[in-house]
Amino acid sequence: MHTSKSLVLLFAAIALSLGSCGAPNNVSSSNSITPLPNREAPAPAASTPEAPATGQPFSTLESATTAAAPAAEMVSVTIYTADSDCAQLVPEQVEVPENEAMQAAVGKVLTDESSSSDLKLSGYRVSVADNGVATVDFRLAADSQRQFTSLSTCENLALMGGVRETLTQNPEWQIESVRFTERGEEILM
Repeated sequence: MHTSKSLVLLFAAIALSLGSCGAPNNVSSSNSITPLPNREAPAPAASTPEAPATGQPFSTLESATTAAAPAAEMVSVTIYTADSDCAQLVPEQVEVPENEAMQAAVGKVLTDESSSSDLKLSGYRVSVADNGVATVDFRLAADSQRQFTSLSTCENLALMGGVRETLTQNPEWQIESVRFTERGEEILM
């Protein structure tokens, strides 16, 4: 039950982050979510979850856009973001580090779509099962004023739809479907 509430809060925070769907998308670096290095993020009080069995680290929005190693080879991938009317997802080619392409691509979508201070993500993790199902596990910041369940239709399209399309439409990743969790608990919309 607590996890469902957390997921609701994360969606709400993302929704608030998106602001008005018709407004220009001005994102500052302070609102970005960055992937963390290959280790578990430091625990802020008792709110940081344990690393799941996958052993993959959580990423933050800031590291998704700034933590590329200087010598890392870059690759072009397609990310999907909502158009200015929030009617459909629009593809955009971006350059990301080859060794962290999937994490970085998701980070770019989250950075583009989470510009409000009401829905704050402190991190995310992307893992893919052998059956082609990707799981995007979010961590909602302790000071986030909204949850995932409060996302509007537009905010849901921009955030969840953008991440889902980004993961499933890049054929080299072989992802068939995407599920969303917050701290390991399914996000119910």
